[in-house]
Amino acid sequence: MTLKLFITDLIKSSILVVILMAIVIPLIVKIIEWGGEHFYLYLFTFVVIFTFIMMWIVPNFIMPLFNKYEDVEEGDLKKKIYALADKLNFPLKKLFVVDHSQRSNHSNAYFFGFGSNKRIVLFDNLLKHLETDEIVAVVGHELGHWSMYHNLLNMIISFSSLFVTFYVFSFVIERDDILIDFGFTKHYNLVALLVFMEIYSPVDYIQNLIRTFITRIFEFQADRFANDLGYKKELMKGLIRLHIKNKANLNPDPLYATYHFSHPELVERLRALGDFHDIITSEELDKWEEEVKAKEEKEKAEKDKATKEEEQSLLKEGEGESEEPTEKLKED
Repeated sequence: MTLKLFITDLIKSSILVVILMAIVIPLIVKIIEWGGEHFYLYLFTFVVIFTFIMMWIVPNFIMPLFNKYEDVEEGDLKKKIYALADKLNFPLKKLFVVDHSQRSNHSNAYFFGFGSNKRIVLFDNLLKHLETDEIVAVVGHELGHWSMYHNLLNMIISFSSLFVTFYVFSFVIERDDILIDFGFTKHYNLVALLVFMEIYSPVDYIQNLIRTFITRIFEFQADRFANDLGYKKELMKGLIRLHIKNKANLNPDPLYATYHFSHPELVERLRALGDFHDIITSEELDKWEEEVKAKEEKEKAEKDKATKEEEQSLLKEGEGESEEPTEKLKED
């Protein structure tokens, strides 16, 4: 990421946060005041509706402010992904590639859209580092989440957790003694909510642990789905390539990974798919690592060149601006 891109992203994200908070926070306060004894029902309804609205706004309007989305070029990859979507009755309307490599080396694929208007997005890093069938295998994994309703189940779990949180908050919102213990002499609903979230954080940690555990199960299921589609070898190779490229910890501490990682560690995923020693040789691993290093060196050289050119351009602009007042003084 270049300095210019970092500053631009920071400005855009800050403006968006200010706008959203200026809308959401007053509405939350008003709903709590207006809702009375059962405000948590109205607050929960508002958050659910707001979430669905943002699920439409974010990918269609906000994310394009930061990244460039283009149609995947006609070719073997596009044909195979559309063929896979047709096979699974996935209503694919558009297939995009996003220039995520400008900001990160992370590789991913995801889908979005409501009803029969689904779209798949591929990170450009995937196209750079994986072969065609390996990319299709990754897409097959993502379509496994769709086929088994994982996104819907995750949403139900999250909304259920949120409802419980608001319901518990309804019992403590009028407890002025809690606010006094935190140093507040007057009752403000927004302050009461913020204090409650601090008190409730241990419970939130437990809820996050449960959600992470469920998400990890879903990842294993999506891997098996891609395996059943006939992409076992391609998925294994793709996962290993991505981990080599991302310099990820291939076998982290199980307890740490269980809490912090929403995706199972690579070794566990490969074991769940079956024996991979007859599929991937040590020679192939060494070759991939060399390829990754070569690509990284090339990308680093290109980024360094772009950064240097940008710095020189900024220096020239600064010198030009500093010369203008001097010329004006001479004229005076």
